[in-house]
Amino acid sequence: MKAQYSALFLSLSLLPHSLIAQGTYLSDPNDTSSQSLVVAPGGNIGIGTAQPEAKLDVRGLLRGESIQLSGSIGIGGIIPNSRLHVRSEGNPVAARFESDSDMCLIRLKANGPSGRQYSISSDSGAFSISDPDRGDRLFIDTEGQVGIGTTRPQAKLDVLGLVRGESLQLSGNIGIGGIIPNSRLHVRSEGNSVAARFESDKELCIIRLKSGGAQGRQYSMGIEDGGFGIGDPDRGERLFIDTEGQVGIGTTKPQAKLDVAGMVRAESYEITSNRDAKQGMIAADPDETLRQVLALPISTWSYTNAPTVRHIGPMAQDFHARFGVGSDDKHIATVDADGVALAAIQGLHTLIQEKDARIAALEQELKSMRTDLAVRLSTLETMLAHAAQDASSATTQLAATR
Repeated sequence: MKAQYSALFLSLSLLPHSLIAQGTYLSDPNDTSSQSLVVAPGGNIGIGTAQPEAKLDVRGLLRGESIQLSGSIGIGGIIPNSRLHVRSEGNPVAARFESDSDMCLIRLKANGPSGRQYSISSDSGAFSISDPDRGDRLFIDTEGQVGIGTTRPQAKLDVLGLVRGESLQLSGNIGIGGIIPNSRLHVRSEGNSVAARFESDKELCIIRLKSGGAQGRQYSMGIEDGGFGIGDPDRGERLFIDTEGQVGIGTTKPQAKLDVAGMVRAESYEITSNRDAKQGMIAADPDETLRQVLALPISTWSYTNAPTVRHIGPMAQDFHARFGVGSDDKHIATVDADGVALAAIQGLHTLIQEKDARIAALEQELKSMRTDLAVRLSTLETMLAHAAQDASSATTQLAATR
């Protein structure tokens, strides 16, 4: 049979034009139903098929030491649109590469001025993508841990270097700074007091905090136009720091270092009263202050933002008109209210002292009058006693004369 096939192939090489004839084929004389090689009309050659669909169409195993093509290869019955195009039907494994050693490697090389070479390999159970000039770029160890920039990953994903992306979604905890996180986000800074930095390319940079549950709320912390605020989307700004460093609570337009629109409650409140922090000292007139306090209208009232809470005190306009202190006639500084009260107390004390002195003088005068009256009464009693004695003696003498 070998001799017969050899003779036929010799005929093919010697008479090529006769093989181009329509329907020319070679077959195994022992199997007349087979068509080992067919030259179809148009010049397509089929091996194992009588209807070749390409210049060379082989239906069966193709084996050889090497193959070199100048065009593209399509595997899986597909017309290739790249140098190698593989399609798998009914099997998710489109391609398999095997080696009889511990390493199986695929090399990718791009030519040109900026061309580089990369290797994709499986080595001793680990997978890597590497650059021969710069080492491993991605590494998956035998435990399934992925390392980028390191071949010794210590976590499911261990990146040695900068990570950049549009978004990142994790179901577990994040530890930044080489720390095992004990919360959803745990940041540790070593050698730098800045543990975290948040930036925006807009005039506004916000961090949002949201808690779930029936009582859950959302708060925002952010910088806008140079000011810093903490706000509740449902109720507005809670705390605001303007560009001058003035802090507003309940207001976004603080007029002082701390401006609170609402009640302030504390265990104690200390106001700077150091002599060295003051100037232009002029002694107050306690008597005049007392007179102004006595003439100051005092009423009970409620703030418009807390209508159910009653207070007692003067109006800032009346207070400012009578004492001329404070930054305006819309507010009463606690230090001014305290000062007026203390000065009025001093004035009242002076008035009481004057009254006490007058009472003491009257008491002394009354005492002297009582002493003088007692002396006079005693003298009168003595005189009356002597007169009674004389009258008795006279009566006795008169009786004796008779």
